[in-house]
Amino acid sequence: PTPVREEIYAWMLRWLAKDSNALAKEEDVPMFAEHELWVTAKGQLSPAESRDLSEVIGERMRTLQSKADLRAYLKKWTAEIEPDPEIGIEVLPAKGTRTGRGVVIVEKQFELDKRAKDLAAQGDTVVVVHPRGLPLDNPRAIEYGDGLPAVRASLVGLNLPLLRARDVLRAVDRLARMEGVKEVHGEAADVAGYWLLAAAVVDPRIASVRVTGTPASIRSAFESRLSKQLYYVAMPEFSLHWDSQDLVDAIKPRKVTWLDPMDWNGNVLPLKGGIYEYTKEAQ
Repeated sequence: PTPVREEIYAWMLRWLAKDSNALAKEEDVPMFAEHELWVTAKGQLSPAESRDLSEVIGERMRTLQSKADLRAYLKKWTAEIEPDPEIGIEVLPAKGTRTGRGVVIVEKQFELDKRAKDLAAQGDTVVVVHPRGLPLDNPRAIEYGDGLPAVRASLVGLNLPLLRARDVLRAVDRLARMEGVKEVHGEAADVAGYWLLAAAVVDPRIASVRVTGTPASIRSAFESRLSKQLYYVAMPEFSLHWDSQDLVDAIKPRKVTWLDPMDWNGNVLPLKGGIYEYTKEAQ
């Protein structure tokens, strides 16, 4: 009913509208017949006239912006604008002789449980963080991403992947205050690698980054007919200006290690470059 729709518009305007004079009253919208919306004389496109969605997105790519612009963009989206929710953080104290290293392990599910225990056993202080909304209870949602929470965040002007990068920064704050921790390092697997990379661009306290099985390029997801898990990393207008390599460049000269880089369907990519390394299983 119209009154209900107008109440919804009013609620959204209170959150999103910059113009305080914006009206929630529904306006009449002219309805067109199907033939009036055709873009060709017969309503059909020939192969010569049609384009893939990836081509259209490619045409919208804008001039690459600077590292400073990227850092400012990430700081804006990871800034505290409301009280942060509780998140899952587990501390694994260093065992034996302490190394002075602190390691933040960022997990989507439980990909690096063994790695976290191994690091603690060798003398590192480890903080394992599951950013907000994780781990997922529904195993069928894991492969494709939690799209509904991402949409809900966007409706109030927020971005879920960068809120999760903020949660990584909160874990870094906690680890950096711990006794005996002299430097902080970050590790993540799969798409969680992007939350860690974004946090490392913002926070120079993260001395090094190690990601495992993380898709090698966000922009390449738009060039593929099938890209799983994109909701986990979709950031507003990010791919119009930057790509994954720009995150790496903004972190340098700090060390970045990209172990077993993947495409968006879980296939290992044979990439060359100083940051890429491969396990025996992936070779």
